[in-house]
Formats: sequence, structure tokens, C-alpha cells
Amino acid sequence: MSSIRLSTFFTILAIILSFSKDSFAENTKAKRPKIGLVLSGGGAKGLAHIGVLKVIEECGLKIDYISGTSMGSIVGGLYAIGYDAGSLEKLARVIDWEDLIGDQVSRDSLSIDEKDDHDKYIGSFPLKKWSIELPKGLIRGQKLTTMLSRLTIQAQSIKEFADYPIPFLCIATDIETGKAVVLKNGYLPDALRASMSIPSVFTPIEIDGKLLVDGGVVRNLPVSDARKMGADIIIAVDVGSPLYKKNEITSIAEVMDQSVSFLGAKSTREERKLTDILILPDINGYNATNFQDAEKLIQNGEKAAREFIPKLIAMAEEQKKFAIEKKKELSISCKIYIKEVRIEGLNKVSENLVLGKFLVPIPALVSPEELEEGINRIYASQFFDRVTYELNWDENGYVLKIRVIENTATFLKLGFSYDSDMRAGIMVNTTFRNLLGQGSKLAVDARLSEYPGLKLSYFIHSGWRKPGIGLGTSLEYNRFNFYSYKNKDVKGSYNFNEISGDMIVQAVIYNSIALGAGLQKNYNDINSIVSVDEPNRRDIESLNYYCFINVDTLDSTFYPKSGFRLYGEARYYTDDFPVGKSFGITSIGRSTRFESFQKYTAKSTMAVPVHKKVSVFLNLAGSAVVSTDRYSVNVDKTYGLQVYKKEIPFVYKNYLGGLYTYKNEYFPFAGLSYMQVNGKNAAMAQIGVQIEPWKDKFLIFRGNAGKAGYYLSTVFNMKSLIYGCGVTFGMNSIIGPIELSILYGSVKKNVLFNVNIGYRL
Repeated sequence: MSSIRLSTFFTILAIILSFSKDSFAENTKAKRPKIGLVLSGGGAKGLAHIGVLKVIEECGLKIDYISGTSMGSIVGGLYAIGYDAGSLEKLARVIDWEDLIGDQVSRDSLSIDEKDDHDKYIGSFPLKKWSIELPKGLIRGQKLTTMLSRLTIQAQSIKEFADYPIPFLCIATDIETGKAVVLKNGYLPDALRASMSIPSVFTPIEIDGKLLVDGGVVRNLPVSDARKMGADIIIAVDVGSPLYKKNEITSIAEVMDQSVSFLGAKSTREERKLTDILILPDINGYNATNFQDAEKLIQNGEKAAREFIPKLIAMAEEQKKFAIEKKKELSISCKIYIKEVRIEGLNKVSENLVLGKFLVPIPALVSPEELEEGINRIYASQFFDRVTYELNWDENGYVLKIRVIENTATFLKLGFSYDSDMRAGIMVNTTFRNLLGQGSKLAVDARLSEYPGLKLSYFIHSGWRKPGIGLGTSLEYNRFNFYSYKNKDVKGSYNFNEISGDMIVQAVIYNSIALGAGLQKNYNDINSIVSVDEPNRRDIESLNYYCFINVDTLDSTFYPKSGFRLYGEARYYTDDFPVGKSFGITSIGRSTRFESFQKYTAKSTMAVPVHKKVSVFLNLAGSAVVSTDRYSVNVDKTYGLQVYKKEIPFVYKNYLGGLYTYKNEYFPFAGLSYMQVNGKNAAMAQIGVQIEPWKDKFLIFRGNAGKAGYYLSTVFNMKSLIYGCGVTFGMNSIIGPIELSILYGSVKKNVLFNVNIGYRL
């Protein structure tokens, strides 16, 4: 009986063990090997990762985890949230990498009251306690952050990177401790931006109280991190450069690069040992900035990955034996509904100023492009070091969080200029923001030159959003020499000194339109250097009332290829309330009195692209004076009664001549010397073609016609028109435009030469 029971016991045990074995096999089968993809840093060389992804997709292999550093984090992060290799390849080709890395504020984003200072200075240096403070990085990376925010907009509500369609992490370096920081949650654009913040090139990013720079400093190939995520098999792509050999270290750049690469190189050697498949694209001859070679780098990545196609296909076939794990998909419509805006980081700047620059009505359906443009306008206000945004899903819509870091530094800006009319000069600017009220701007501009100038200006935003109304005041001094002409001959030369003070109220509409009105006190002191029929000194004072419209959509201050600019002004000149004598600046008996008059001025420029390298431009300008002609009677003992017509002061007449303009009364005219032709009324038209045969090299052909005279009817009489033409060879350089112009006009009937180097005074 006992033997039967024992036999029965072993039979039951065998059955149990058999079921356990089958169950174990099924459990083993249910857990397929997890594939981890590791992408290294390498700047532009990291575009080779896209070629590897193309081959991985071609083989049908599914990736379960992604870890990346620097450029590898950007490619890997975008792939993790749903971009495929084809989309990434298209992005790599269409992104303007030079503009992105250059990080210059686009002129379109600037408020119209900031456009005149754009592209005017060679360098900008932050000042603290009246000493120059070097920045933490050469590039703030605002454009890069904004682009990453737009590209990751569908994932911004997901705070855990493990919850992406493909779980993801990236590596940064704590610049304080030198330790690696694993970023696996939070705001994805900040994490990607921190991971690729090359020390001294990009400014560090602060996350959770840590100041972070490029992860490649300590761990450029984060294989161990992918293992910790749960990867069983690792595919690693390394595009990091090896350490320089002795004969390759030829400059301070290589010395600095080598000094920060030792730790990362040691880490990479250790991490490579943990890989199953190591792909090494050919990066010889490429460096971290060769973004223009995107297509070739992608091809090199694809070529290197194809050597592993048998292994990749085998892994993909093995994956097919297991049940397909459905991955979540992140998508976003063409427009998203934003129901609320919250702003973080404001201290001295008002919320109304930020929303006034944002210009996106909320609540509303907003496209990612509209959102990005609004953020760019806030940053371009010059009140902030950094502006980012984050979208968080709430009931029935998104809450937009705009995060700002206020600009606390005062900036010293320097520029250089030389041209044939105004000679050489150094321009210096210091701007204080929020010093005298929220949203205020106090600027000091000086021109150190043979013809010096100084301008103190103050402007404060009222806080109104639409339109952005503000109040301003300024005090300006200018001095220069000019000639008077009789036909083509020089008649006299004069020294001109001008002091003017303005108070204005201005409304800015959509960044490109400004409407305003002002009151100006103007004083002019003109001294004759050589003149046969003019007094040795003439003082002219005026109190002027004016209103204006300013429109500017040009894409560039110099060599614009598209856009429109218009300045229109109506001004009423009077000699009321003379104060020069009271302050001792007017010569007794020399102050010129005149009858009040009105003056209407308009200037416009339009640039139209007809080809990516060719644009056509049209300049129109004109000014008309409305005054009452009065006559004075002078009794001369020899000749009897003499009747004189009292004209407006000659400094307020309109002038044609020169290639560039410096005052509203002066109209550029190719073929005439500076201020060569003048009249109470004037009009001119100029048409030209601008060709860019090579990048930043320009060839400009222009021709113009116009006239100046006492009566408006004679100005628009086609008889006796003045003509001129010219050709300009120009280029953009580190010190600004460099131009040589050859000009010819119908007045002098000889060839003129004009040289311009640097920015306009």
C-alpha cells in the first residue's frame, strides 16, 4: 500500500514539475530581450545618428530605451517622443544651423523702437559695478531652446521621460562638482539644452539648483545608463572625437578642447566595453560645427550601420517571435487651445509689458509657429536673458507657462564707422533697463569722431497692452561740417552745431508700426568757415510740434532682401519761446526770426525678392513746405527801396545728395555730393537691383531722379530733372558692412567715389 502511495506521489510530482517547466518557458518567452540605443555627443557629427536610425527602421528593429548625450540627446529625445528617421533627416536639412547657433535676435521680432540699434554695434559687453563682466558662455542659446520647445510641444505635459513612446534619458555635467547628472524627468527642452551646453560656448542651464553643462565632459557615451533603464542588448553609436595627438595640437583651441576631454575619453573607453553592437561612423575631417555637411554626415552614419545589417535583421526577427507591445503615440493638431497664461520670474518688469509683446490673444486656438513668434517678441524686447515656455494640460485646454529670467546687467556696446562724408568714428552705447521704473530704458549714445555727437534718451512703457503706449524724452547734440553749392561748384563751407530736446508719446502696434506725437526745442549754431555772401555766424532756434508714423518690416538693416519701411511726418515750426539768449548760447542780434510754417515729409523703401540671390528695391522720398510768403522792405541810400522775400531758415530746407541719410531733411541721391542740392520742396525716386553672388557679398546697381526747388509745382515738373546712378560692391564683415561705390550724376557730370566701412553713424 505504501509503495502504491509512493508511486502516486512521484507521478503527481512529475506532472507538477512538467507544468512548472511549461509555465517557466512561457514566462521566459513573454519577456523578450529589451533593446537599448545609445547616442553619443559630437556636435554636428551627431547628425550621423540619423543615418543609423534609418537603417534600424529599414531592418524593422524596435528600440525599447534611448540614452543620449549632447547632440545624441537631441536626436534621441526627438526620436523617443515620436519623430521617425525621415522626419529627423528633413529637419536636419531645413534648419538654418548657422542662424540657430549664431543666436542673433531676428529683426522681425524686434520692437520698432529697437530696430534702429539692431546690427549697429560690433560687440556687446555686460557691465556690473562699472566693470566689464565676461559672460558664462558666448551663446545664450535662446533660439535653440525655442526651437526645441516647438519640436517637443506634444510631450511637454509628460514630466517623466520614461512615459514617452520610447523611455528616454540624457546626461549633463554639474559644473560645480564635475559629476554626471542623469536627466530623466522635468521639462524636456531644458534637459536637451543642458545636455549639449558646451562649456564656454553655450551658457549653462540651471535645473533643480544645479548649474549644468554638456554631458560629454564626463560621460559622452551613456551605455551604463541604458543598462540601468533595463536594456538587455545595447546598440551604441559613437561620433565623439578621439584625443588629439601631439602634432595635432596647434592652437589654444586644441589645448582647451584637449584639457576638458580627458575625463570624457576615459569614460568612453569604459562604456564601450558594455556594448553589444558598436557603430562608428566615419567622422574624419569633420568637426562639431560642420552642420552644412548634414547630408554627408547622415550618409556616413547610414553606411556604418549597414555593416551590421545581418545582426540587426536577426534581432528584428527574434522580436517578431514575441507579442507586439503597442506603444503610446504623441501627436498634436495644427493648433492647440490655450486657455490661460501664467508668467514666472518677473521682478522689475511688469506683466503687461510681457503680454503686450506676446501679442497672442488668450484664450484662443494657437499654432506652434504663432506661439514661437510670441516668445521671440518677448525675448527681443531686450528686458530678458532667457524666455522659455511650457504647456501643461488642464481641463479642456492647455495652461501656458512663460518663464523669464530678467536681464540684470547693463551693456556696453561698441561700433566703428567710416564713410567719405562723415569720416571715421567710434560709437559707444550704454543702456540701462528698469533703472527708472518698470519697463524703462535709459540710453546714452556717443559718437567719438571728428564730427562728434551725444544723445541721452529715456523711454518708459505705460503698461498698456494694445497698443503698447509709452512716453519718452531725449536730449541730443550733433556737430559736423557741410558745403553749400552753386550748381556744381562749392560756394561755401560751414560748421554746424545742433542741440535738440524732445518729448514724445508713442504707440507701438504689432512690433512693426509706431504712431506718435512730440514737442521739440531745437537750436542750431552755424559758423561760416569759408563764405563770401553769408554772415560769419547764424543762430536759429525753433519750437516744433510734430506727429509721425513709422513702419518697418525689412528683414535686415543692411542689404534687406524683403520688407517695407515708411517714415511719415507732419511738423509745425515756430520761433516761439527763444531760450538761447537766456542761456548765453545765442549771439545778440544774430538769432534768425522766421514766420511759422508746416512741413510734410515721407520716406519709403521697399525690397522685393525675385530670386533667392536677387532682390529689387524702390526708394521714394519727398518733402513739402507750406508757408506764408512775406516780404520785408529795406531802405538802401544808394539803390533805394529793396524788397526781400523772407524764406524759411536754410537748415530746415530739404537736401539731396550723398549715399546715406543722417537726418530727416536729407535724402540720399546717387551722383550728388552730400547736401549738394537744396530747396524748400524736394522729391526723388530711386530704383535698384541687389545681387548676392556669394554669401554676404553684394553687388548693387541703382539709378535715381529727382528735383528740389522753391515751388512745389516746379518740383513735379519733369523738365530739368537731376539724374544719377551708381554701382556698389559690398560685404558683411565682423566690423559691419564694407562698401565701395562708384557714382555718376548729371549735375557734376563726373565720377564720384564713396567708401563706407562699418556701421552708420
